[in-house]
Amino acid sequence: MFANFSSTSEGLVESKPRPKPNGLNLSCLPCRRKKKRCDAARPTCGRCRNSYGRDICVWSDEKRNRSRQSREIKADQRHMQSDSSPSTTPQSSSWEVVKSDTSTNSITSPVADCPMDLRFHGFCPWTIPDAVTNISPDLSPQMFLNISTTFQRRILCLDIDFKDSIIMDSLPLALDHPPLLHAWVACSVIALSRSMPYWYEKAIKHYDSAVSGLSRALQAQNETGDKWKRETVILLHLFEGFQSRRDESALGKAHLRGAHELFNPRVKDKSPMSYHEALVLEGYIMHTTNNYLFQPDSQLPLDHITKAAETLVSALEQLGLSCNWRHSPWIGFGGPELADLVFRVSWLAHKTSLNTDDRQQVENIITRLSSWTAPACFEESLTTHLDLPPKRLVLLAKAYWCACSYLTTHLSHHDGNPVVSDDTAFVTETLELLDQLTEYEQTINNHLWPLIVVGTAATSLESQEHIRSLLPQFNQALGPGSVKRAERFLELAWRVDHNGEMYGRKIFKDRDALYQMFF
Repeated sequence: MFANFSSTSEGLVESKPRPKPNGLNLSCLPCRRKKKRCDAARPTCGRCRNSYGRDICVWSDEKRNRSRQSREIKADQRHMQSDSSPSTTPQSSSWEVVKSDTSTNSITSPVADCPMDLRFHGFCPWTIPDAVTNISPDLSPQMFLNISTTFQRRILCLDIDFKDSIIMDSLPLALDHPPLLHAWVACSVIALSRSMPYWYEKAIKHYDSAVSGLSRALQAQNETGDKWKRETVILLHLFEGFQSRRDESALGKAHLRGAHELFNPRVKDKSPMSYHEALVLEGYIMHTTNNYLFQPDSQLPLDHITKAAETLVSALEQLGLSCNWRHSPWIGFGGPELADLVFRVSWLAHKTSLNTDDRQQVENIITRLSSWTAPACFEESLTTHLDLPPKRLVLLAKAYWCACSYLTTHLSHHDGNPVVSDDTAFVTETLELLDQLTEYEQTINNHLWPLIVVGTAATSLESQEHIRSLLPQFNQALGPGSVKRAERFLELAWRVDHNGEMYGRKIFKDRDALYQMFF
């Protein structure tokens, strides 16, 4: 009565129902994602085993177990949130909950069998300075390492690409300079516990201590070359990006301007530096490149990032490394060339009119953009011996190229010489690239810049709704503060006047609007 039928050339014929999967003959998740045949060999199938470490063989039952454990931890966190209040004394079990969710073998880590090079084992015993424990007396050294490591994996850089421990290299410096340690604790806590009011207040207190400590150090000594000061000011800027209060824009901009002063001597200094110092410089390059478009009052020279990138590349070469996706987690996806182009376009976008030298710079940028080619990715390569970047980083580089090309195309508009440009094509291509990026369920700071820039050209309601749907994807990596600022910025760009004309790219000349945006 309930037999299954299938349509054939001879009419309907009864067909046997497909056997239900028993869980034993399912493909692993990487094979299913790539639609490849899987031999179902556990714990590692043949295709993943021969993928040169690029694919981690994960099975659906393992993923369900991880999801179940993750739900249990979130339930514990909600329980802790309801039991905690600013006036109560924290119990050690509260930190244990954070510890269970942020251990070095975190259940949410996509590479549980390829752990980061943490170098925790055999590390000499150490204690947290009193200046930090006065705020968080139950914060042990191991707990701090756990939360800061998870902060690195989820926010600073994805551990599937970058496996060195930034905090372990920073720790000796942070122990000697408590403001830096305060900044690490503040960023780690607020990035991982934003929905927990008790820990949010802890993060604010550590942030305030970091700010006051850095301020006292700068006032006591006019010398700006101290390494810990540069690292602290970058962490403070990152912390402010997670905030949603209106006054955070002023604080974030102030610390970014302070970073320019602190890093300016280092940008021009080609003397050898440690790998950790090089990473701090790269972090500064990334934050400056992404935010300079929204700093119309800044006075940096046009070749500022050119010189900074040259210093970074020189430092890495002296260490036997290259500025690529393996060793440069923040600008390596597109290389120094793309970072320099983005900064130069942002610098020129601030000009009310272009002089002869400016027009020549625009022509040079157009030439460089025309000759730029995206790197090959290992998913689409016919050879397996090349160390090629993953596809999502190539997609990100292409999105930056689209946004940079869009800005460059319209620079000459300000001289009354309109350029014929298909803005819809820029929007469509960029959104297609970002759609593919969100499939990887991993976002980092860099993803927002192309969306904001090209988003100002979105004229149709459909494309605007598309962008609104993408913005929540950045909550994890940037925090709700940066996402809210991006929403306000784009809503202003999409306003239509009484003549039916959209504000659009004219917003890049609106100093008040630019001043409210940073990430």
